[in-house]
Amino acid sequence: MTAAEALRKIAKTTDALLVDAWWKTAKAEDRVRSYVKIQEDTAKRGRPFRLTAELAAAQDELDNAKAEAAPLEAIAAAGNWTRFVLVPGGHLHKGFGCSTLRWTTQAGLMPEYSGAEEVEIVELAGEAACTVCFPSAPVAKKSMLPIHVAEREARAQEAAEKAAKREAAKAAQIVVGRKVYKSQRGAENQIGWEIDTYVGRRFMVAQDEAHRAHLDDLAAKDLAAAREIAEAIAAAVDGYSAKAILEKKFAAKIKEHRKYPHYKIPADASL
Repeated sequence: MTAAEALRKIAKTTDALLVDAWWKTAKAEDRVRSYVKIQEDTAKRGRPFRLTAELAAAQDELDNAKAEAAPLEAIAAAGNWTRFVLVPGGHLHKGFGCSTLRWTTQAGLMPEYSGAEEVEIVELAGEAACTVCFPSAPVAKKSMLPIHVAEREARAQEAAEKAAKREAAKAAQIVVGRKVYKSQRGAENQIGWEIDTYVGRRFMVAQDEAHRAHLDDLAAKDLAAAREIAEAIAAAVDGYSAKAILEKKFAAKIKEHRKYPHYKIPADASL
């Protein structure tokens, strides 16, 4: 192993441990701030603070995390190796000192590249490389950093899945004239509605012959509409029986309408 390889190994290992220690520190700081805020609020209300033990434990956790980070930070400072920092959704920077970074900017150290040759990582980062940190960055080249490759692949996969869903939804549609049903079930529900009105009109007790003729005319239109939908499903779905769905819906609606006295339904009623 060359000296450069040995340094890079130390850099990667140290920075990986340091990132973990920083994360522990950040979590502990959040806990301490949370308990201190509760303590301040209870004091304002003149109430006793009952989370003293929890605050002490959080403070101990913070002290331990800082103690864990301190020697690692010292090693990193002495080693003075290259470091690369990535801003989520943004650029790759040379350490944390770029003038484009603010103290509020979320930036993550990438320990897997610590100690690497700058030209190697900048070439890998491509368009994601900060041109302030790296004036010669190849901005016309897509980033090949694994995180960006994974993001592109995830977006492509998501787009493909959405396209597949759209195609599946389109394939599931039942088109009847200008009417589009989103699914076979939706179309069959409409058949049920048409058959329901058909049965109601066909077997309703009429007031007179004119009323009977009017009801029969409407019932015929209802049945025709139901048949049109059933035939459209049969045309779109292999092995589908338009006759079977019409008879099934008819039988169900006849059973429902027999409960009411204002319908006169013969025992052998059929479509």
